[in-house]
Amino acid sequence: MLRQALSTIRVRAMQGVFLLCAVLLLPGCDGDDPIAPVPTVSGTVTVSATGDPVSGARVSIGDLTVATGSDGRFELSGLSAGPATLRSVATGFEDFETEITVGGGRTTRDVPLTRIELFEFEEFAIHIPASVSKVRTVVVALGGPDTRGFAAGTLFGAPVPQVEASLQALGQEFRNLAASHGLAIFGTSLAAMANGAASDELLLDAIEEASGLSGRDEIASAPVLVYGMSGGAAQGSGFTARNPGRVVGLFLKVPAGIESLTVGDVLGVPTYMVQAELDAFVDNAALRATFAANRRSGGLWALALEPGAPHHSLNPVQRELTIEWMATILDLRLDASAPQPLLPIVESSGWLGDMNARSVVPWADYAGDPRSASWLPSQATAEQWTAFITNGS
Repeated sequence: MLRQALSTIRVRAMQGVFLLCAVLLLPGCDGDDPIAPVPTVSGTVTVSATGDPVSGARVSIGDLTVATGSDGRFELSGLSAGPATLRSVATGFEDFETEITVGGGRTTRDVPLTRIELFEFEEFAIHIPASVSKVRTVVVALGGPDTRGFAAGTLFGAPVPQVEASLQALGQEFRNLAASHGLAIFGTSLAAMANGAASDELLLDAIEEASGLSGRDEIASAPVLVYGMSGGAAQGSGFTARNPGRVVGLFLKVPAGIESLTVGDVLGVPTYMVQAELDAFVDNAALRATFAANRRSGGLWALALEPGAPHHSLNPVQRELTIEWMATILDLRLDASAPQPLLPIVESSGWLGDMNARSVVPWADYAGDPRSASWLPSQATAEQWTAFITNGS
């Protein structure tokens, strides 16, 4: 009897186990499989030119939208399996759209976004190369001519066809420099801006607006390299005098007027002034006197007088001189890890040019008063200066 009772208990226990397993394996009453994977699409939004992740991009399928994090990652869950349109938008990028097939489980689809390189608004234009991950400096070009051409490749309005063509070439060289040195090129149609704080504010507000339009937050506070042509030189030099801590360098081409820069931090801003010997529109002698005063005060200034050239001129030699000087100054003044604060330049580290002798030597080897000579940041820029003032074009 005992043996029979134990056998009955074992049978009933086994039946209970089988019943429990059967219950656990039964499908839900509505027919859905509780362990079936949920259709999900995930991936990373990146900059197509650099591979950098894009933070804050909006990614959507149908009515479902998510924003990417700092790592560019996104995940859209709870989708229906089958064909779908994947879209992504982000400030400063072209809209993205592609057709995909959502699988029954997890589908991976990365999104490459193409940066917009040119932004035009009101009287301003800015070019930012797509290959630049982070803008280190903004080249602010003031005219004179319509300097939006440096950013957009549009017409400058030069009165001489050859000069218009050369300005177009310089614009392309500026944009090439931007790609190699992490720059943005900023121009304006506002010719001969009044030299004053109001013009400073207008320019800085426009740069900040460009920062918002492009999604490049760093532009709003980036240092600037000022290029002032003809009627734009007065505001260019004035902006430098009032904002020396933000200016990497100042290049003045046939300036109609320049600020007296003889005191304070502005003396540490390297400056290059190019004059035309046959200029009928400006007072070259008065400009040379201002240069001499600025140099005597310790300003890091160079003066190059192009022989036989009129006001409306721009030849390949001058373009090469301009780009080499800018590239050198950028390398000397920008820290590799952060664009601000700007690195100081020690005057004795440069080269000195004697206008009368048309010769250059390292600062330590100059026999006369070093502050009576043009200051140049490197041997290469010094040798270009000599060739230019001797032969011009």
